[in-house]
Amino acid sequence: MNKNKVFSGLTLNWHFTRKCNMGCKYCFVSVGKELSRTERFSVLEKLKGTFERINFVGGEPTIHPDLIDLMIKAKEMGFKVTLVTNGYRMIKDPIFAERVLDIVDGIGISVDSINEETNKKIGRCHCHQIISKEEYVNLCKKIKKHNL
Repeated sequence: MNKNKVFSGLTLNWHFTRKCNMGCKYCFVSVGKELSRTERFSVLEKLKGTFERINFVGGEPTIHPDLIDLMIKAKEMGFKVTLVTNGYRMIKDPIFAERVLDIVDGIGISVDSINEETNKKIGRCHCHQIISKEEYVNLCKKIKKHNL
């Protein structure tokens, strides 16, 4: 199945979590309240029929334990599902990455720099680990293999 699509309807960028696995110095996501699991699924119900697509963003959505269940539920409800991620978990956890890539209709990778020194300076790392240019390239190849 070719998932390459142009989305023409209304899209909701849902910042459903503030949690992140990186420490970017300029980040704004610490503002806001975390919803409970029940509240998150209630939000999906309230959005039904209003938007064509839900774009799951954060914080970093891939570290949230409800992400897969929320995306599956959104698909069952008829939404197109997309995701924006910093890519870290997608790179470090190939099994998780395959699950996500089998669900989503599109994916965006948030990249501030491919220069490792720049990423160190801005705090774009997880436990002092920085995503390398090669890792980004390999992740993009994996995404393309899924026709995303």
